Amino acid sequence: MGSPLVAHLRSGTVEYRVTGPESSPHPPVLFVHGVAVDGRMWEPVAALLAAAGYRSVLPTLPLGAHHIPWGPAHDRSPRGAAALVRELVTELGLTDATLVGCDTGGAICQFALDADPDFVGRVVFTNCDAFDQFPPQPFRLIFALLRRRRLLRPLIAGPCRCAPCATPRSAWVCS
Repeated sequence: MGSPLVAHLRSGTVEYRVTGPESSPHPPVLFVHGVAVDGRMWEPVAALLAAAGYRSVLPTLPLGAHHIPWGPAHDRSPRGAAALVRELVTELGLTDATLVGCDTGGAICQFALDADPDFVGRVVFTNCDAFDQFPPQPFRLIFALLRRRRLLRPLIAGPCRCAPCATPRSAWVCS
């Protein structure tokens, strides 16, 4: 698969990998993953498509398994992730692309299509979030907690270095 490439977009920076022939008679395929995974989850499918002559793009969106931070100045909502997908399609010149989404990636594809239904030629939804079930449980609770930094501080504070603690422990144990 090779080293990831990087696209610097208006809505953020995205790593991505490309498989398949440079020029193909088939429309390109862009895969959109869900939360806490990256574009590598699509590698087996992309390899099969490459063998059949399709070019595939496997981005790693900033959804929890990314290496490049989204940054505080960007829209880090599902609609912001959808903007990243649309901008990536434009940046890479993926004319008449097939958009494939699973899990939360499917919901992001739906947001992208809501903003511009013509930015891709076709769409494939596998098992994905939809309608009023987004985000699904238990992620609603997790996302709600992530919005409250004070609740997260004990979990990310690191080892406690206070005098009563003879051994380093998580800060929440001593607090």
